[in-house]
Amino acid sequence: MVTISHIVEREITKMPYLQEALLRGLINYGALADDLLPKVKEEIKKPVKHSAVMMALRRLSEKLESGSPKSFKFSQEIALTLKSGLFNLAYRKSSSIHRSLQKIYETVDYSSGDVLAINLGNHEITIVSNSKYYSRLKEIMKSEKLIQESRKVAAISLSLSIDLMDTPGFFYLVTRQMTWENINIREVVSTPKELILVVDEKDATRAYTVLKELFA
Repeated sequence: MVTISHIVEREITKMPYLQEALLRGLINYGALADDLLPKVKEEIKKPVKHSAVMMALRRLSEKLESGSPKSFKFSQEIALTLKSGLFNLAYRKSSSIHRSLQKIYETVDYSSGDVLAINLGNHEITIVSNSKYYSRLKEIMKSEKLIQESRKVAAISLSLSIDLMDTPGFFYLVTRQMTWENINIREVVSTPKELILVVDEKDATRAYTVLKELFA
């Protein structure tokens, strides 16, 4: 049976910004209930009181608050580094692609601090590296099916404690801040003690500042 609470939660879930505003206590319940009331009446198919929708919103707000990560203990191990001047390539996975990737591993000079991040999915792979390797890597991968490329991206690396990476809600906390600031995350790379976010170069400084303030 569809209830008022079910409808209200479903509609709010469709709008992450509104959900975040509820969590932060920035929403006027009465005004939002006015907006949701016609949709609720349409689905319930009987008269619905404005106060009932407001009550559903208040309960949803409490639910979001109880499920939100309250606090994290940020140790001295945390460090943020920003590297710009990168590119991002995405290819269709194939039987020959691992031979190409081996050539890429041999091309990038790690000792000079250069970047190489390769994500392997079930059907696709992505590559992030320094712009100076762009032409060489495109040549190595010329026989593979290119899906998408971004020439101007940056990588923000978060050095974390293992305990923090094992804490439920930490990834959500980071991505929530990016969403709230309207910053698109193109790629996520993680290891037990490192989280790397790949963003457009135009958003890099703002993304770095947002994370710096979050951890402060």
